[in-house]
Amino acid sequence: AVQYDDHGCIAGASTETYLLERSRVVDISAGERNYHIFYQLLTDSGIRSAWSLPPAESLDVLNVDGQVARLAGVSDAKEFAVVRRALPAFGIGPPEQAAVWRILSAVLLLGNLAFSLASDAAGADDYAQVADDAA
Repeated sequence: AVQYDDHGCIAGASTETYLLERSRVVDISAGERNYHIFYQLLTDSGIRSAWSLPPAESLDVLNVDGQVARLAGVSDAKEFAVVRRALPAFGIGPPEQAAVWRILSAVLLLGNLAFSLASDAAGADDYAQVADDAA
């Protein structure tokens, strides 16, 4: 929680342990959304262009059978604008923000990779390789 003084400046903060569900990034159920920041990020055409991000429907970590869950009455674009305005208050400037957008974009794109089992020429060692039809 963040505490503010009478002038609206940050006066203090306390941190609680918060566990982010790792499985949520790679496996969502029908009608469920992944982390909201992913959807919000995709509303920024500059970020989408910079990192060649496809629409949410084409990202495996954001859709189930081609369907992307939407929140009624919530604008991901407006929520992303709120996030972007808040980051400088926490000392997260443009270079750090760009790094965050780059990492989030990489997570979205890596979610479209598929792997297959392969063996060396002698068939002795099995290993994973990117599947031929992976995006």
